[in-house]
Amino acid sequence: MPISSFNETMHRCTTDASVHKMHSMLYYHWDTSMHALCIDELIAFDVSILKECIDALPVHRYAFKQILGFNLMHRCTMNPFKRYVEIGRVALVNYGKDYGKLVFIVDVVDQNRALVDAPDMVRSQMNFKRLTLTDIKIDINRVPKKTTLIDAMEKTDVKNKWENSSWGRKLIVQKRRTSLNDFDRFKLKLAKIKKAGMLGRKLAKLKKETAA
Repeated sequence: MPISSFNETMHRCTTDASVHKMHSMLYYHWDTSMHALCIDELIAFDVSILKECIDALPVHRYAFKQILGFNLMHRCTMNPFKRYVEIGRVALVNYGKDYGKLVFIVDVVDQNRALVDAPDMVRSQMNFKRLTLTDIKIDINRVPKKTTLIDAMEKTDVKNKWENSSWGRKLIVQKRRTSLNDFDRFKLKLAKIKKAGMLGRKLAKLKKETAA
């Protein structure tokens, strides 16, 4: 059944005087249409129609909310998880010896370990618990040569992609903060106080202008 027909039916439900007919139409289309809708059709589904139905027919709020919840649940699953353990996936070491380093998965040993490599490290096995997968992936074959890995890394521009991502920038700022000494932290505190004062004066000026 086309999605437009379903939407028209839901509009008719709000104006139909027969509650029994509305109830039967609702559950008929729930059984025959909603379970048959594909993900692309769910994108076009008019949720506002259901909201109008809920407002128009308070007695049947539960039934409409079931369908509304079904649709919203599927909308949440339209963007599936895209970070997979695969050859070429870039991962961040989250603890241990190489903490904070970006590595590349070059092979999968078993369900617990992967073979990882990087330009400045020796190829070694690493437990998946130590790896946090990123959105970046390079195009390589299984267990490539070091030169092939470096070429693929430069071609994909992994370094700039990581440093320009919100995750990478956050870690860079965190690393800089941990490297500050007492005097640097004191200067940072003064800069924050100065910034807050400037914002306060500007806000007071704007309030004064709007009041006048």
